[in-house]
Amino acid sequence: MQPQEFAEGLRRATPSLEKMRAAGESQFAIDYWSRKYQAFPRDTPLRIPAGVNKDDPVISLISNWDLSQIEVGDFTFSAEIKRSQYGVLVGHDESAPIYLSPSDGSLMEREPGIESHILCQVAKNSGAYLDVMYEYATCIARRVLEKDNPNEEEERERVAARCIELAGGEEYTTFCRGLFGI
Repeated sequence: MQPQEFAEGLRRATPSLEKMRAAGESQFAIDYWSRKYQAFPRDTPLRIPAGVNKDDPVISLISNWDLSQIEVGDFTFSAEIKRSQYGVLVGHDESAPIYLSPSDGSLMEREPGIESHILCQVAKNSGAYLDVMYEYATCIARRVLEKDNPNEEEERERVAARCIELAGGEEYTTFCRGLFGI
């Protein structure tokens, strides 16, 4: 998935305000959702450090889009592009940093404060990561309107399996199933 496709897809995935009101959501929840999946093009792209591929989908997304309001579950994107010995920090899962590997373009989640320890492999590349985040985001948005879905567990399993496929295969099972608490 490419950056503009991701940003526009999130905007389209936002539950409609009318449906949220009809579902009995609070004004706080409605206001929160009206911002949660909104990315805006930046007037001036962020600086990309030397040696970082400016054409990488996640790097391009962070550089060219204001993602300060974006929250996909517990995931947020970095506010700047910083390179370290572990790769390029592209975001966080709660407090766990997610890095883009400069050697092979894969993404991994590392332990907070002990970045040398890899918690799990996230996706085979940035495009796959955006695919997974989009699939996860749309699932979360659907669940807002489905309070008493008797098939919720089955749907979580189905979407987790789809995310594993999008991420690149079985190597990403821990991360993708963890998105759904399974």
